[in-house]
Amino acid sequence: MPPAWLQTLFEKWRATRGDRLAPAKNPFSTPWPELLEEAGLKRVEDQRAAQRDLEQLHNQGRLKSVTHDYRLYLIQRVQIPIEAEPWLQETFGHRPASDRHAQSLLTVKEFEAKHHPRFPELWQQWCGRIYKTFGQGLNVPPLMWKAPEKMRDMLDLTFRFTSVAWAENTPVRTASIALGLEGGSKELEPRKANLESCFNSLFGRPVTLESCGIQLTEPKVDVAGQITLHSFDEKDIIHALKGVVSLSLTPDIEQATRISTPATRVLLVENKKTTLPQLALKNKAGGTLLIGCSFPNSAVLRLLELLPPDLPVYHFGDTDPAGFLILAKLREQTGRNIQPFLMQHRRGSAAIALTEYDRKILPGLLENPWLEDVRAELESIAFSQDKGLYEQENLGQPDLNEWPFYSVSGLA
Repeated sequence: MPPAWLQTLFEKWRATRGDRLAPAKNPFSTPWPELLEEAGLKRVEDQRAAQRDLEQLHNQGRLKSVTHDYRLYLIQRVQIPIEAEPWLQETFGHRPASDRHAQSLLTVKEFEAKHHPRFPELWQQWCGRIYKTFGQGLNVPPLMWKAPEKMRDMLDLTFRFTSVAWAENTPVRTASIALGLEGGSKELEPRKANLESCFNSLFGRPVTLESCGIQLTEPKVDVAGQITLHSFDEKDIIHALKGVVSLSLTPDIEQATRISTPATRVLLVENKKTTLPQLALKNKAGGTLLIGCSFPNSAVLRLLELLPPDLPVYHFGDTDPAGFLILAKLREQTGRNIQPFLMQHRRGSAAIALTEYDRKILPGLLENPWLEDVRAELESIAFSQDKGLYEQENLGQPDLNEWPFYSVSGLA
């Protein structure tokens, strides 16, 4: 078993150079007294034993001890010669970065060659982008070339998950079992963040497990504003929400019989990460109840169900086909007259081509009876084949301190 100080030396080298692809130009070195202290060698006999080990490795050409100019018995630094780095990696079972990089590139090429049953063009393009980025020594989070086995598992799960057209409200347990995930019936949920990051990279827009039809164990909804949850036992829970707060379906919303609010309207906001917090800061008077809704999960639907039926509801979503799909789902599943907010097809100076996913869902949206009032926007997208300035961020930050938050809305 390698001595403690050598283990510490390796860890310091790995943190600095372990994932570098470019060959080292200078030997790695570190102060010897500090190394002994970090390794926990404080007794004189332990330090002398470490020095004897170092002298032996120095004589073997594995390491180099750098002594004081005049007091040659004093070791000031320890160096790892460049030609000894393979020995150090082998000693501690560390795969060279070049090997892991090469394996990751081969894995991406392997998956690029696989035929995706639902999005073949999109899948090939995505793998091509990953390959190009990896080739530059960079990562595509959460896909890291430095961890080829984990990267392969994530690519494989993304391929298998997106190959299925999941039925709405498929329990996460059912999906986990169908995908053959090891470790339990809800193993999809711990992978949620990484898997959704892959979806976002693949589709070029935020995509969640819920938007794919998966019903999670504990659905949540992000809310900003003031609401009161009324329950059977007349114990009212008042949420004077400062900023954006996540409410769980159980027990927060599920136990309520109705919800009241002093707000005079509801605004559903697709972009929960940036736009929703920006609007919350502007909503100082509290006249608008803000609800994050990248896709209508059961928590969002239950919240809308419990709010007063005459409370006007608006949806502020992206203006690409996927954004209009969310609007259709909201109307269909709530039965409310949800009005689009700032959802006009806006073209920029350079066209943004529709993705394979956009082209797949657009014909159905054009025929969807829940979208008759926005058909002109959908027809504009179909005719131009241009997504346009579809992201909410393209409107800039809200410039009004109350509804309608944006002077460009024409509603002020």
